[in-house]
Amino acid sequence: MTEYICNQHPERFVLLRHDVDRMPGRALATAQIEHELGIKATYYFRTSENVFKPDIIRQIRDMGHEIGYHYETLSEAKGDKKSLRAF
Repeated sequence: MTEYICNQHPERFVLLRHDVDRMPGRALATAQIEHELGIKATYYFRTSENVFKPDIIRQIRDMGHEIGYHYETLSEAKGDKKSLRAF
């Protein structure tokens, strides 16, 4: 997304976003395949303990992919803005 916003791009292109809701190891494998093919993507990771794996996130980032935070705080609070937890 940053590259799209900050740079010129061809007339035809694809923005590729992955939401990593579970199985971060599979996200790493997908990132490796994309890297080998010269494809850059954005990976949005949940903050849940079984998904948020800093080592995997760093490896994906180091391949040139963008990392984002899969924001779901409001949905976890069932829409109650007063009970939102801070990160």
